[in-house]
Amino acid sequence: MKDRVHSADIEFLIAEGGDLLISGEAGSGKTTLVKHFAYMTMKEPQWRGVALDGVLPVLVFLKDLHGFDATHADHDQQTAEALLNRSFRKSGCGLDVETVRTYCASGKALFFLDGLDEIPTELRDLVVNAFSAFRRDCRGGRFILSGRPHGLEGEVVEFIKDNRVTILPLAMDQVETFITRWFQNIEGSRSDLVQRTAHGLISDVKSHPGVERLIHNPLMLTAVCILYYDQKELPGQRAELYKKFVDNMLHRRFQDPEPVDNFLMTLAYNMHTSPKKLKGIDLPPAVEILKMVYPQGDRSAEEYNGYVRKKLEWIEPNCGLLKFDGGQLMFRHLTFQEFLTAA
Repeated sequence: MKDRVHSADIEFLIAEGGDLLISGEAGSGKTTLVKHFAYMTMKEPQWRGVALDGVLPVLVFLKDLHGFDATHADHDQQTAEALLNRSFRKSGCGLDVETVRTYCASGKALFFLDGLDEIPTELRDLVVNAFSAFRRDCRGGRFILSGRPHGLEGEVVEFIKDNRVTILPLAMDQVETFITRWFQNIEGSRSDLVQRTAHGLISDVKSHPGVERLIHNPLMLTAVCILYYDQKELPGQRAELYKKFVDNMLHRRFQDPEPVDNFLMTLAYNMHTSPKKLKGIDLPPAVEILKMVYPQGDRSAEEYNGYVRKKLEWIEPNCGLLKFDGGQLMFRHLTFQEFLTAA
């Protein structure tokens, strides 16, 4: 958003019109945001004075395009219509391209292309170019694109131009509201006991410097809430806190968490004990470290390299502890790297 530096409600910016490019770190709530706004368009004909009735939300989760060969695909497979059909089949949403075109013609189609960082560069450029052509052909649709910063480059910037916003970390008052509502939702109650439990976590968070570093991201804050809900207190020792936190994240997100945990520890150790004590690592050496955890087996060298790279592409966004920044892989907080090195 050109020359705007003030904070604003992103849902209001979406509602008030125009295309938008949303940048946010892993776990900042980008996908939840687009899902919630799509839900609102179906349930709230008026939202803060903005008319949403009759708007058709078209959700395209770009991770569903994994496996699409952007390099060798036929021309008719590279169109927005083909990509939409592929996405609709994957999601089972019941939409079809003709319906979408009808809503575009009446200016009521709102496209959400979520997860630009989750697909390879060549596929990302294909998607953006395909929808650029679709937008020129079907005037009347609006586009909301979202992804982590490293995925919002090249053709994407030209597609949206100046309308770019960044999701900010949660402020402490938002953290308190989040915690309170999380416990109310889990218990299905606003009883005094629920309020006391929420206030207990808020108090513990404020008295634990190690925890306070983790709570300004919805994904991390959710993990803290789950940890507290299970045990009714946060561990007194920072190392114990980090261990429980990491275990909790991995066991809830991976069917087989042990190799992922081993990879994170090995990665942290190699980065920390390098001559320069790296805070970031390029992808090729990260892949080589992951090979220490996932053996080649009977795969050919080419198959093995592809297998490990896909594993890394899956682990990085889902473990909640890593992020891409400046083309390098790094831990979201140096304290995670230090803890996993020690472990």
